[in-house]
Amino acid sequence: MSIRYNTAKQRCDADTLASVLTHRFDVVASFARAVSAVSRDALHRIASGDHPPSAHDALLRNPLRHWLWGSADALREHERRALEDALPASTVLRTVYALRQALTQLWCRSDASTAQLTLQLEHWCQRAETSGIAALHDFSQTVRNYESVAARP
Repeated sequence: MSIRYNTAKQRCDADTLASVLTHRFDVVASFARAVSAVSRDALHRIASGDHPPSAHDALLRNPLRHWLWGSADALREHERRALEDALPASTVLRTVYALRQALTQLWCRSDASTAQLTLQLEHWCQRAETSGIAALHDFSQTVRNYESVAARP
């Protein structure tokens, strides 16, 4: 079952949330694809700058795979250290990483109501759209268009 889109939607609603929760693995993969180029550029700027090699070596060796596609908990120790070193060096990486973490937290909040989670998703979209990063803005617009299969005949 794939994600369906309703381009007339302008705000997140319970149906958007249901689609995000149902297709969370696809959502994370789409997020990673959406921001991979801008993140890669930020990593290369760090690598070509005055930052010590420890800040980028592990991330550049295996570009973005773990921290964009997987859980931060799944990072190996040297990758975690490299990420911790790289984040302060780039506003773009910090923003992308923070929004990725916030997005995945949506489906970890089992005690929140549908209304609360929908509002959190809407706030997430607003943060992405006002981040100044075009890839995040565009991805947020796509998320707003998600709808569940049950929403359409």
